[in-house]
Parts: sequence; structure tokens; C-alpha cells
Amino acid sequence: MSKKPKRIGVGRFLYRPSVLLFSAVAISAPQVAQAQLQNGQIKGIVTSDVDGKPLAGVTVVITGPALQGEQVEITDASGRYQITEIPSGDDYVARFYLGDKVEERTGIRITHGKTLTISFAFPLRQVVREVKVIRERAPNVDTASANAGVEINQEILRNTAVRGRTFESVLSMAPGTVDPPRGQGGDVGVSISGSTGNENNFIIDGLNTSDPNTGIVGTELHQYFIKEVSVITGGYQAEYGRATGGVVSIVTKGGGDELHGSVFLSGQPFQLTPRTVGRLGEALAYRRRVDGMLGDIGFELSGPLKKDKVWFYIGFAPTVTQYQTDRVLRRASYDPAIQGARRDTGYECPSYLSDPALCRGAQALAIAMEETDSQRFTELRTLYNGIAKLQFNLSPDHNLTLSYIASPKTFSGSYLLGLGQSGTIDDSLYSQTDQVHDATLRYVGKLLSRKLQLSAMYGFHFQGINVAPKQIDKPLQIYLSESTDPYSLADFEDVSGCRRQMQPDGMGGALSFNPCPITTYRRGGFGQYNRTDLQRHQLLLAATYFLDALGTHAIKLGFDFEHLRNKNFRAYTGPGGDPTDGLSANGVYRTSADGQSLRNFAQYSTVGPDGETVLLNSFSSDTFTNNFVLYLRDSWNVGPIPGLVINAGVRWEAQEIHGADGSKQIGIYDNWAPRAGAVWDFTQKGFGKLFVNYGRFYQSIPLTINDRQFAGEGVFTGAEFSNCANAPLQPGGRSVPVPQATGPGTCTLNDLTLGNQNGGRYGNVMPGLQGMYMDELVAGLSYDVGWDLVLSASYIFRGLGNIVEDMSVDGGTNYIIANPGVKPDPARLAELQADVDKLRSDMSVVGQENLRRAQARLDAYRAIETQFPKPRRQYQGLVLTAQKRLSNRLSLLANYTYARMLGNYPGTYDGVVDENLPNFSSQYDLQDTMKNRSGPLPNDRPHNFKLIGTYQQPIRKGNLTIGLSFSAYSGRPINVLGTHFIYGDSQVFILPRGSGGRTPTVSQFDLHAGFDYPLSQRVNLSVFADVINLFNQRQVVNVDDDYTYSNVAPIVDGKIADLAHLKDIDGRPIVANANYGQPTGYQAPLYLRLGGRLSF
Repeated sequence: MSKKPKRIGVGRFLYRPSVLLFSAVAISAPQVAQAQLQNGQIKGIVTSDVDGKPLAGVTVVITGPALQGEQVEITDASGRYQITEIPSGDDYVARFYLGDKVEERTGIRITHGKTLTISFAFPLRQVVREVKVIRERAPNVDTASANAGVEINQEILRNTAVRGRTFESVLSMAPGTVDPPRGQGGDVGVSISGSTGNENNFIIDGLNTSDPNTGIVGTELHQYFIKEVSVITGGYQAEYGRATGGVVSIVTKGGGDELHGSVFLSGQPFQLTPRTVGRLGEALAYRRRVDGMLGDIGFELSGPLKKDKVWFYIGFAPTVTQYQTDRVLRRASYDPAIQGARRDTGYECPSYLSDPALCRGAQALAIAMEETDSQRFTELRTLYNGIAKLQFNLSPDHNLTLSYIASPKTFSGSYLLGLGQSGTIDDSLYSQTDQVHDATLRYVGKLLSRKLQLSAMYGFHFQGINVAPKQIDKPLQIYLSESTDPYSLADFEDVSGCRRQMQPDGMGGALSFNPCPITTYRRGGFGQYNRTDLQRHQLLLAATYFLDALGTHAIKLGFDFEHLRNKNFRAYTGPGGDPTDGLSANGVYRTSADGQSLRNFAQYSTVGPDGETVLLNSFSSDTFTNNFVLYLRDSWNVGPIPGLVINAGVRWEAQEIHGADGSKQIGIYDNWAPRAGAVWDFTQKGFGKLFVNYGRFYQSIPLTINDRQFAGEGVFTGAEFSNCANAPLQPGGRSVPVPQATGPGTCTLNDLTLGNQNGGRYGNVMPGLQGMYMDELVAGLSYDVGWDLVLSASYIFRGLGNIVEDMSVDGGTNYIIANPGVKPDPARLAELQADVDKLRSDMSVVGQENLRRAQARLDAYRAIETQFPKPRRQYQGLVLTAQKRLSNRLSLLANYTYARMLGNYPGTYDGVVDENLPNFSSQYDLQDTMKNRSGPLPNDRPHNFKLIGTYQQPIRKGNLTIGLSFSAYSGRPINVLGTHFIYGDSQVFILPRGSGGRTPTVSQFDLHAGFDYPLSQRVNLSVFADVINLFNQRQVVNVDDDYTYSNVAPIVDGKIADLAHLKDIDGRPIVANANYGQPTGYQAPLYLRLGGRLSF
């Protein structure tokens, strides 16, 4: 049962002297406020219906179930009132008292960070001696901000079929958002307005919970514990920053003056069989699905410890998810007529490719593969979500909230199954335990007759990640072969029927036939194991002063400090031993593309005191970053122009990035971010607005760069050698190179004079490095047309400015962290030249190494403008939205976005190679890999449509809810990629970006049916069924972009026809990838979720 608002006596407020005195000075006068840093507010102007003049002395009272006590304000001489710090929630009531009349607005919804305007003409034409209550509906338009985005509350979460159980699953409901799969061409989270998934900021109850290392989601929070999710896709004010994507702000549930609670559970008992994913013409394929939620069960309890003074809220919800993967064995059959594998006569070139010529490799190797066997593997993931909150009303003007959130999780399984890669499953098994904990202490208070509002928060975010392989004593070995001469699965596993067969060649002889071809196989250990502890200490301080001057001003000054720490230990699996032995140090071994030679592909190393390479069995680091923010903004309700609000502010951000020895390696102190916007309520009653906003937004550099660039980590890569032992791994199998010595002078895998040492020293940094930023313009219109339906249209422009990336001007020998394309400062060039000149006289080994590094830094700084193009990423979007809160049994959330995303830099996540290394990815490393990168970027999805509707129908004592969701969005651009002779696969854009076509449009219907039934006056039973992917649409969502694994150079501004003449860098014909353009992922098939909830 919801709390009923108290009945307010008229005389209680109108005739107290203290209230009359207070009305002369108060602009914003909430008497009681929940201690949230991100609440909503109500403002307005009360006038007379007789002459239209403002009315002073009208008492305004706000009550609601989420509010401790009530909030009271009295209109000033201009008829204005403003009530702040109202916790988000539904069923608020605003009452306006004047004499013996009461004007009432009911059913008000408060959204955190938003402002509602309730202005009206008080009816004074007729003198009435009795109390008269006049009720009208409240508006639904935020009239104070130019934000673009959407708010998702419990009404939507409960009544729609949400595809996951945590908040990340609902983010794609916002306009212009896409949640693509991770992997080549995908993303590492939800893309907001074209940016990559690690450019967002995730805030829970005021605390930044983004992963400190990479910027992705750090804390997974169950939907049951969420009151509201605000997805801000553009136009956020000076309080927000550290993001060039979007801001996701979450408010958790809280207590109340009545005891409430619930127990809930859900499970996934059924899912249709997913489509099989496997490389064209190869023996192994995979089908992966969620086998069931074995334990999605939990409880929540809230209420008062002391009524109107101390509230509590607690909850716990473990979710156990079981994944089931079928490892499918497929065999080819021999066709004597062609003296080879039987062809797949039904193969057709995918229509989503831009030209059938791109299927040249696939058509040549379209083999008819018959599924003969499968092996089932089960993996388990458990998420333990818990929350506890205490809310203290210390006095009418001072509030305190203490909260704790836990979301630890465990996983056990195989990385091969998750990626769909061929290899020995037992060797790839591992377990992972993540400890995630958040704690916050928040205060809100009001001073100086409530003209000054203070807020403060201390928060702590912790992530502990421990990856433990089952096989820690075996090194990972990766075997590659060309598709024209593939391995057999029988070369690595004892599989019946897969050994090579001798077949007649038609001329009296015999030839070898491979019925189970594969081109890649992984065996040995897991590869790596690591332990990582990530910490964030955050302090927020803000003061808002309310001032009368040509209207009303809310001037806010804020400070935000973060201390981030990354403590990491990592090692490659293997036997270990003496690092001087040349073979015993742990690493990863990989064959050449044709499988004939072997190389030490990756092994930890460092640089010794005399500049020599030193191999390491493990590596550890402890680094930290300090982030500082100051901001000032004014929200001015312009008195001479009723309904006009001008928001102006500036935000200063600074970063100090420190290495493992504590030294400051990067200091950025000039990130100035202006914000300016205007909102005009053209109805002057809160029912509509025109808005425009400009802002500059800086991206915070995550901790990964500290750990990888400023901790002394090095990686030694050996040259390719054909002098290692070759031996069959299975009886009758093909001989393959193995990483073990066969005698003196052989298998020189770790010959330190023949390999390549990368890193081992702290990275060079460009002098005067500036932060990554974008400029944004948002303009639009919103109007409440009635029936609680708000229609909006907006335009969003985003243009990328500087970026931070590492790059090499000498072909990969030396790197510098810089702003590519920026013109060098002559004064800084002179300083670098002076540093070089000073070091010339030092002839020691260390002195000469310092001279080499100083010269490399000077050369790189000179060349970053001329050798590397300036980054470009331009997003333009037109957004149409319709939102109707639940009333008259109906609710609606619909949006359509038409947008284009063009440029040469997708963002801090490189989806081309699935590389989540913010600000030092390989995208800008080498000049010769920069060609052809301009075009439609991975998150270029021109059309994006979402529709969520619910309908409620009373049935006897109960209530039936039907919710239908539909989404559709364009596919992603397909690239034509090749291999770089140093950097490997997928690094060369053979043709301009997006030349390969576009993956198909993805659409899906989801259905929700729920029934609520009151068992008694206090107890309610709810049951529901969700059908996800109602029509079992299984469209292609990702494809293989690698046209060839041969070492090639780009064809600058080339066309599809030019591929017919493509040669590798040695002038030989390339070998086309038979799997190019073939699906690597599909939509998850239809599945059913059932659940129930018992609440009181």
C-alpha cells in the first residue's frame, strides 16, 4: 500500500507569523528533503485570474510517498516559488492554499535531475467561504534543462519484457542507443549517440561506478533495486562530465513511513535452439545459449526505524545463469568427380555484401559440411546483488544517507566456448571471481534561511578481479594454416573419422583427403592469468545559492575529486623456471600463417640497466591517477521574459597520471568545458518548451594506460623460426612445430638478439598533451499534448576534437602518447631540442639510451601533425520521441532516430580488432595503417526505432498487464580488412572503411504478460511471463571482416574491382579468407522467462 498524503489544514500555514516572515526571504524552501544528490524540483508562478497579476503569500505544500515529511514554500512578491530536493517517485501531490481556497495538482511524477513547472491563475473571481478544492492534472515536461534522453522507472521495468536482469539491459531503450555484440565490428557496451561503449559514465546514487580501468560498466545492479534510470544522451550540464558518450544516472529504491517488502523469483525454463556459428568449410562449429536461470530469487524490505526520521531499505538477489554450448563436429565428404570435397551447391553470396566479387574466397571453398556429432559443455555464472540503505532526517534542513551495494560474481567455463574458437577445451578452462563493492555517505543541508543549499558525498568503489586458469603449467600454443592447406582436427585430437583418407585420383594413383579441415587451433594452457584490484575514492562537494536579480538564479559551485588505483599481477601460463634459460620463461607461441614456422608470440620482459632485454615470468604494477573537477553554473529564470530559463556554466577538469614508481607521467590541466543553453516554456504553464544547448565534454583517461605504459611492462616477440622440432601431436597426424629444444643451436625461439622488444620503459608523452574532447549542439521542442503524452523532436550534433592515442613515426620502434594531427608548439620544440643537446656529451650506456629516447621524442613531436591525420568523428541525429506515463490504463515509450556517424576514429574502443585499450589502442600506431580509415564508423546505424507499450485491464479483483516491445535498427558497415606484417590480422583497411556493405537490419518483438492479485488488503501476488524474441527472428548480427590473412598494403581509395589484382607485400597472390562476410553471430532465439512476486 502506498503512503497517503496528509490532509493539510488551511489556517495551519496562512496565519503563523514565522511562515509570513519566511515568505519574504525564501526562494527555495523545502522543509524536509531526502538525502539524495540527484533529486528533482518543482517551480512556477501563481497569478490572479482577475487581473493576471502575481500573487504573493500563496502556500505551496508538496507531499508524496517517497518524501520524509512534507516540503513547504510560499510565493514571493513576483508570485514565484521553487521547491528543490524532491526525491524521484510517483503520486506526488502539490496543494496551493490562499484564503479559503485550495488548488490541487495530483499524480505528479518527479524525475531526478528534472524540473517541472506548475504555473496557473488562481481562481479569485468568486468569494467562497468554504474550502474548495480544484483539481487539475500536472504537466510532464522538464522546463529547466535542455537534456536529451529518457527516464526509465519501475513502471517500465515491471511491465515490459526486459532482456536482461541488470540495469545495462534497459539502456538500449533510450533513443539513439545500440547494444551490439562484442567482437569484430561490435562494441564493448551500449553505444550512446554514436560513441563507443567505454565513453559513457555510470553513476549510482551519485557515485561514479564506471570501471576505473577501461570505462565500461563496473557495478551490475539488479532491476528490482532500481527506482529510476536516467539515460542522458546529450545536453548535460556542468555537473556532469568525464564522458564523450552518455551519462547513465541511477537512483536506487529507499525507505518509507510504512513497512513494505517483497520476495521475488524468476527463471528461464525454455529457449529454442540457436543457429550454428562456424567458419565456412571447417569441421568445428558452435551453438551457444542460456540454458536457464537456475536461481534468480531475492527479497527486499523497507520501512521506518523512526517515522519521518530514519528509514531503511535492504535487498538481496543472487542470480545463477547456466550457459550451454554445443561443440559441433562437421565432416566433408569426398567427390570423385572433382577429386576433392563435395561442394555446397546451395551456397549463395550474402546479399548484405556490397558486391558478389567479395565472395570469391567463399565460393572457392564452399564445402558441404555434414553435422555428425556434438559435444555439450556447461558454464556457470553467479551474480550476488545486495543493497542496504539508511536515510536520516537529522532536522528539517539536514539529511544524511548511508548506502552500500554489492555485486560480486563468479564464472567457471572456457574462453574458447565463449569466443567460438577451435582448441582443446580442457586446456582453456578457467574460473573468475569478481568482487565489486560500493559505499557512499551523502549529506544535503540548507542554511541562510534556506537560500544556500549544500551537498556532500564520499564514495568508495572497489573491483577485485581474479582469473585462475585450470592449466597454469602449460603455455598457450596457437596453430595457424592457410585455407588452401588446412590442418585436420585429427592432427590435434583423436576424433573418429577425421583422419586423412587416401582417395583415388582417377589416374590409378591416390591422393590425401582431409574430411575435417580447420585453419586455427589453440592448445596448451589458458594463456594468461591475473589478479587486479581497482579502487576509486570520490569526494563531491557542491553549494547552490538562490538569488533574486531580474528573476531568480540558482548559482551552483561544485568540486569533484577522484583517486583511482590499479594494483595488478599477471603472468603467462607455463612451467616457469630460469628466465635466462631461453625456453623456460612463460609465454605464448604462435605459428606463421602457413603453419611452417614458429615464433615466441608474447612474453613479458623488461629492459636491463645496460639497455638489454630481460625476460620475465610475471609482471606486477601499482599505479594511480588523481582527477580534479571544479564547476560553476547558473540557472537563471529570466524575470522579464516569463518561461525563459538560461543555463550557463563552465567546468574545469584536470588529470594527474602516475606510474608504478609514483612519478607523474601525464599532467593535463587545461580541460575547460563551457556549457550554455536556453529553455523557453512557451506555454508558461509547464506544458511545452523550446530548448538549445551547447557543450564541450572531455573524456577521462582510464587507469589502463598507467598500468600498460607507465609501469615498465615489456613484451618480447621472437622472430619466426623453422628450426624447431616438428612432430605429430596425434598418431597419424601432420607434423607441426613444437616449442621445445631438440639440441644445441636449435629452436632459437627466445634468442634475444633475433626478437623484438616492445616496451620495457615508461612511454614517451607529448609535451603539452591535451585531453580528448567533443563539442555538442542540441536543439529541440517538447510539448505535452494531453492525456499525459509528451511529444518531442530534437537535433544532436557531435564533433570530435582532440584525442589521446599512442603512435610511432618510425615504423614501430618508438612510440609517443600524443594528440595526433596537432601542430607542434615552437617553444616546446625548442625545449625538446635543448634536452637532446644536453645529453649528447654523456657517452655512458645509460646516457646514450636517454639520448636515443630524447631524440625519438623530438622526432615524434615534429611528425605527429604531418604523418598522422587529425581524428574525425561526426555524429548528426534527428530524434523523435513520444512518451506517455501510465494513465487511463495505457503507457507508451517510443522513439525514432535517424543518424549518421562518419569519420576515421570510432572511439576509445577499437571494435575492428576487439581491443579495449582506451587511449593507446592500435588505431593510430602506424602511419601505413591509417590509410582508408575514413568512412561510416562501426556505430553508424542510420535508422533506430523503439516502441514500448503497455495496457492494463482490471479482471475482477486483479489487474492484467500486457506489454509489447519492438526494436529495429540498421546493421553496421562491413570493412575489407587484411593483415599487417607487424601488427597482424585486421589492421589494414584494404579498401575505404565500409566498402564491404552493411549487415542486415535487426528487429525483434518481446511480449510481457503480468497479473496482479490482492490476497488481502496488505498482501499482493504478481506473476508474469516474458517471451523474448516473440517471432524467433534470428538475423545475422555480426560477420567476418577479414578479406585475407596475407600481409598486404591498402589500396588507397580503391574499389571492389581492384581486389582482383591484390598481391601481398612480397608480390605474391593473396589467399582470400573463405569466411569473409560470413556470419559470426546471430540474434538469440526465442526464450521464455517466468516469474512471480509476493509483496506487502
